[in-house]
Amino acid sequence: RIKVAVAHLARHALVFRTMKKMVQEGAIGRLLTMYGRGKEDERGGGEDLAVLGTHILDLMNFLSGTPESLFSEVFCGRHPLKQTDSFPTSEPVGPVAGDNLFAVFRYPDEVRGIFESRRGIFQPGGQVRMGITLVGAEGCLSVRYDNGERILRLSHSLYPPEDEASYEEVPLHETRKIPGAEPLITDGWLPYFAVNNRFAAWDLIEAVREDRQPLANIYDARTVLEQIQGIYASQLEGRRITLPLRQRRHPLTDRKSEKDYN
Repeated sequence: RIKVAVAHLARHALVFRTMKKMVQEGAIGRLLTMYGRGKEDERGGGEDLAVLGTHILDLMNFLSGTPESLFSEVFCGRHPLKQTDSFPTSEPVGPVAGDNLFAVFRYPDEVRGIFESRRGIFQPGGQVRMGITLVGAEGCLSVRYDNGERILRLSHSLYPPEDEASYEEVPLHETRKIPGAEPLITDGWLPYFAVNNRFAAWDLIEAVREDRQPLANIYDARTVLEQIQGIYASQLEGRRITLPLRQRRHPLTDRKSEKDYN
């Protein structure tokens, strides 16, 4: 009966809830592919995957359900990842490796999810790269993690996004109200975090009262951890990995064998 709420705030954010509703209502036709990137700064690659990629992967799952399988490529410099590779990290995120990674996930209804991160692409003061783009048969939706605004953009073009980058901003309308809540004081927090941390706390209180799982719960977070470890396992084994994982050891810490991760 213990409830664990995970800080995957995208599940509470109006911008991403609106994005999901628009997909369900057919705003971009049949959903085909989701493209997600991390910040791709000095942490690009494995650390970016663990620190920020977890939010992008959970967002993909929120939008399209539980992934069924994945295939990946992870490189350290010019050579493919080996089990003995590891990188020092600026945050305590466990074993990570690779400065250039690319992963493809298969979701229900033949939806694909792509995550990519490369070290040193983002330059301070430059254009924010972290975010997600949804490509449908009749248009695209896109959100960048820019300056805390999280603007939702819609394109009605039938061309792929690399050929047509004309978007219009989608207005957002918040209808949720927290009973008895006092005016929000941000105290320097970016609005995205201040507002959605409050919604996350409210959801946890309601989950306890209603005896249900929080919207961003420990089981969804476990799925993301399996995706992250599955990326390493796929590279080490050179094959597609099915989910959920049967092997519960982290591929970068299991020194017995580079086989049978799945």
